[in-house]
Amino acid sequence: MDATYRYECEFYGATVPIVLTAQTERAFLTMSRTLSNFQGVALTGPAAVGKTETIKGLAQLVGKYLAIVPCSSVTLPDGLCKLMQGLAMVCCSHLRNVLDI
Repeated sequence: MDATYRYECEFYGATVPIVLTAQTERAFLTMSRTLSNFQGVALTGPAAVGKTETIKGLAQLVGKYLAIVPCSSVTLPDGLCKLMQGLAMVCCSHLRNVLDI
């Protein structure tokens, strides 16, 4: 893996809050390769196998903000669009405050 990431959070230590197995290591490598190409990541699988914890562990290691959106069969696309618009507005206003535009 030759991707490098700028750590953007306060450093709390390099401990991963999950147990590293061959499956989580493979998921970390696949997700970090995908993120280095500026693409999104979505893990799929049965319930209660650690998908959310795996993503949280990677986000902690690379110091990135993580937004988890629980979806179900009744989740409407309009609601997801509004959520993404709200996140984009918060990020843009934060950048505007940082850059003093």
